Amino acid sequence: MKASPELPRPRLILFRFRYEESVPTFLRIHQDEQVRCLRQFFDVHVISNNCDYDRVCDAIEPDLAVFESGLETARTHRLDITNTNAHSSVPKVALLNADGCSELRSAILSDLDQWQIDTAFSISAVAPEHFEGLIPNLFVWPNFIDPHSFCDRGLPKLVPVLLSGSQSPRYPWRRNVFPQLLESCCVLVCPHPGYTAHSRIGLAIIGDDYARSLNTARVVPTCGSISRELVRKHLEIPAARSCLITENTPTVQAAGFVDMVNCVFADASDVLDKVEYLLSNTDRLSEITDSGYQLVHSRHTLEQRGHLLEWLQLKRSAGREQRILQSDPFAPLTLATDEESDDVPIFRSGSLHLAELSAARTHMRAHRYHQARKGFQNCRDWLVEFPEARFGLVVCELIDGNAHEALSLLAANIKQSLRRYRAQNPDPIEWAFLILCLLCLGRKRAAFKRALQFPQLRHSELDCVRALVEATVGSSLAIGNPTKPCGFRSIHSTPWRTEYERQETIIRMLEKSGQRGIADHARRHLLDPDHHASDPSLRSSVGRQLRLASYWRPWKTRVSLSRWDHPDLSYAVFSKVAARFRRFFSNNT
Repeated sequence: MKASPELPRPRLILFRFRYEESVPTFLRIHQDEQVRCLRQFFDVHVISNNCDYDRVCDAIEPDLAVFESGLETARTHRLDITNTNAHSSVPKVALLNADGCSELRSAILSDLDQWQIDTAFSISAVAPEHFEGLIPNLFVWPNFIDPHSFCDRGLPKLVPVLLSGSQSPRYPWRRNVFPQLLESCCVLVCPHPGYTAHSRIGLAIIGDDYARSLNTARVVPTCGSISRELVRKHLEIPAARSCLITENTPTVQAAGFVDMVNCVFADASDVLDKVEYLLSNTDRLSEITDSGYQLVHSRHTLEQRGHLLEWLQLKRSAGREQRILQSDPFAPLTLATDEESDDVPIFRSGSLHLAELSAARTHMRAHRYHQARKGFQNCRDWLVEFPEARFGLVVCELIDGNAHEALSLLAANIKQSLRRYRAQNPDPIEWAFLILCLLCLGRKRAAFKRALQFPQLRHSELDCVRALVEATVGSSLAIGNPTKPCGFRSIHSTPWRTEYERQETIIRMLEKSGQRGIADHARRHLLDPDHHASDPSLRSSVGRQLRLASYWRPWKTRVSLSRWDHPDLSYAVFSKVAARFRRFFSNNT
């Protein structure tokens, strides 16, 4: 869907991350392609500096505001945008520019809460199943190619097999298939340039040279990672008139690829046989290659990605009882009644780590903690920073009484959001378990301090732990009424099915950690909350002192993690101080 040439195009403000000069060039190319795509349908105004949303809207008078969120790359900076509650008549959507399984999904939810946005578009085809039930209206703006860059340049087919792309543990298909091709075929290997500013970009082929290299290859294998995603290479390879060899997944099928028609599905057991067949039957190879070329150039170029314009037009015409739907990641957006929308299932990619995560959670709810731990660790073998797997291990460690290890795992998750991404709020369940870890370590003052932080952050799990802190310290937190009665969203699910089971499990965690005194308070005041109000033995000045300190120093309530709250962090500080002393004495002796 394109904007009519006779009518002025709707004005769109795109709030983009600010890039440093050291950001890898190929990533800048991807961002430029996204802007070029939007300009097929909108009059686009890009904002890449901290700003006042109210003033920007006054100056541009947009029809749609798009806020980028979740970019994972180093040397990029999230914008500080104020007054986002102004101009309520201007529709706002978020652009989730991250992998569907990104470790920054908690930070993305924090962004949406901060900007008061309930509609998002993701570049990841598998994002809906990773945000299931968390974002009311989540649509996919799938990857695409620029047909001027990825096309048939008429170059001679000199390379039988070209191998390119990352081979990290999150790409198990490549790690199984590529070694077989390296041992048995004549191949050209193009190393992945990497995503960090310190990558050796000069040793990799990127941009136009990469597009030309694809055009010289006969067959090129790739896959969509453990998430079974549709990555850019799935489209770039056939668009450059090379034969795509890939893993058979629901996502690839939804994009229109059919085995031995416009691509080749293979795995480690048959990839050599299929490559040998294709290279020996050039006519059959040409048929498959030409069909893949036609598929991508007819369905997956930037000219076929008018999803945001479709959404804007449907939103303007939707009735009160109608919703906007997308039946699969590559389908157009349509209007449906509330009853019809209930019958549309969420798209399932068959992601291996989600299947493992679901099985591990089932084991945990059945109190089979050994099997649960093994499942969570399997997820981390593929995705080291996968936050749900880390959190599952946190629960296992607390149940086993290993509070120090639990705190170490949990701190890694929270630092991703608060320090690396500088999110406004942490994940509410992660913050609740941070406080619980401190209680399991017997650090009541630190727990009270963290319970006071982020007073606007509310969730049933966090409210329960805060009540436990109040009972333990003997003083009310006096946080006040929540600004969001429904609470904040979390990417995690807890293992308990009832309120009673939750409280009993928390008491067990405290007892296993050796905190029997705190466990006794929990037993009296969580299982018998009426006892808390009448117990005179819990009168303490600790809570009052900490609250007064937070009133006099309000900025302290926004500190992410005090370096003294975590043993690894305090050790890091000590190591830096010791190193400075060693350098000082060595220079003066």
